[in-house]
Amino acid sequence: MWTTTTDRTATGAPRSAASLNSTPPPHKKIRATRQISLYYVPATPRQERYRSGHNGADSKSDGRASRHVGSNPTLSAKFHFRWFVCYNASKQKRQSVILSTMNMGYEVDYLPVGERGRSGDAIALRFGNLSGQRKEQFVIVIDGGFLKSGEELVDHIRTYYHTGQVDLVVSTHPDSDHALGLRTVLEKLDVRELAMHLPWKHADDIKNLFKDNRITASGPEERIEESLRHARDLETLAIKKGIPIVEPFQGTTRAGGAIQVLGPSKNYYKTLLTDFRSIQMVTEKAVKRIKDSWHIDLLDDDKDTTPAENNTSTIILFNFDDHKLLFTGDAGKTALLEAIAYADKHEISLTKMQFLDVPHHGSKRNLNSKILKKMNAITACISASGNNGKHPAKKVTNALQKHGAKVFVTRKSALCHPFNAPARRGWITDSPEKFHDYVEE
Repeated sequence: MWTTTTDRTATGAPRSAASLNSTPPPHKKIRATRQISLYYVPATPRQERYRSGHNGADSKSDGRASRHVGSNPTLSAKFHFRWFVCYNASKQKRQSVILSTMNMGYEVDYLPVGERGRSGDAIALRFGNLSGQRKEQFVIVIDGGFLKSGEELVDHIRTYYHTGQVDLVVSTHPDSDHALGLRTVLEKLDVRELAMHLPWKHADDIKNLFKDNRITASGPEERIEESLRHARDLETLAIKKGIPIVEPFQGTTRAGGAIQVLGPSKNYYKTLLTDFRSIQMVTEKAVKRIKDSWHIDLLDDDKDTTPAENNTSTIILFNFDDHKLLFTGDAGKTALLEAIAYADKHEISLTKMQFLDVPHHGSKRNLNSKILKKMNAITACISASGNNGKHPAKKVTNALQKHGAKVFVTRKSALCHPFNAPARRGWITDSPEKFHDYVEE
């Protein structure tokens, strides 16, 4: 692991522009499965950063980008893809996406999300022959953050993916910090399919909230009801634009099985709906700092205090032969353990994955050691604004490192994790989170 500049400041401030012209250090050869580079551009408003997952791809070192070095023939040989054709469900927009075994790669992009101290998720992803034609690629959006994030997603996809078409949009759950920006994505891009749960179709008490396609919010449940209203508006917009909607329950697949939903199951989802509108109040205690070390287990709490609506989050796995990327939304411990059990039953290993989307912005309430022993990755990414002291929790970033992950946090910067992808002009490397000697209790 190497970088062309000094470490980011503790507050997440961008590095000086002068550092962009520094000369990279001598190239080192390291294991391809561990080589990770992170890029960002301090000259742009979004502070974009780019992480390289590596397959020996080169980007010329011109003071704005770094050369990816080293190659692992064994890893490359194992990275095979079969031919498959992905058909959109819409008859009016029926179009094939042809993915071959040649030049397969992927890019995962996290856009910075933050509004009034709240974090959120806005993720774009594409895989296929990234140097080929659009029909050789599959483009996905997973959550859209707030309204501003939706605009940035549209710009990002047009700028870096060079397309105005998205094959699949996934709304993991209806929280506004994940779903609100998706309206802009549906309005401004050609979306082929929308994956979202429709709770009003499964529970009468939620269905009865709506009258004339509108929802009335009042009392302490206002925030949840507002999220449901945004979700219903998203469904209405999709229907208006002729975009097919699928509910992403456990076992749902796309792209010839490369995309697979691990959770929630339909039965588990229905059990959550009875508590969907209830607010679980968690008393915040004064923050107490405690000592941590590599040999201490501080994530030993099995109690799940995650609200029901967060546990309905879609947990989605991208499985490219030996390359597995897992996205978790805001799923809590119970939901994650159910997804792990499903994966075990179908002999899908979730250990030593290439990439893990850390649930709920790195909250200490969503993970424990039992989960991390069965679900861990080489690279872990956390979408967190950095504007509050809760997200990400230092004990979580430490725990991820104890289980073998390099951890990266957005903190007002866009992140990208690519494999066998074209270089992006002007993006440079950065370092992962450091291990914290003291963490919150």
